Amino acid sequence: MFKWIPAALAALSLYVAAPARSAEVTAGQALLIDTLTNANVDLIVDECPTEEFYGLFSAKHKTIVICTNVATDADQRWETLRHEAIHAAQACVDPSMATTAQPLMYVYDSLSKRAFRAVRGYYSEEDWQIEYEAFTFMRYSNTYVANVVAKSCL
Repeated sequence: MFKWIPAALAALSLYVAAPARSAEVTAGQALLIDTLTNANVDLIVDECPTEEFYGLFSAKHKTIVICTNVATDADQRWETLRHEAIHAAQACVDPSMATTAQPLMYVYDSLSKRAFRAVRGYYSEEDWQIEYEAFTFMRYSNTYVANVVAKSCL
């Protein structure tokens, strides 16, 4: 286990063997990392004991885990981080994570058919709304997600 910079950035960028290359992180990526750090959310980038998921967010521990054995390339890892960061924002809005971080109508207006089907296929109905939001906005920019986290948590 390790926390943020430079090791986590290096692992997210697939430069695990060369942490000095973390300087290649974009401004949007750095903003997302900084925003999560300021919201007291920890990041673990490491192998997970199962291959069931790309990552997870623990509201109890305010920790995002990126599973390197499933999210095996940089794009998957950043997308997973954005997904889990949306869950972190949801926990700031409502610690029980029973609601979205953004207005529900905005989430529904932005929801793709692909995300809709994925969520309905893998999650229980009680989690549909929060997963709709996470699956939708994980495809948005790091800057966009950082702003959602900042608005919800800071």
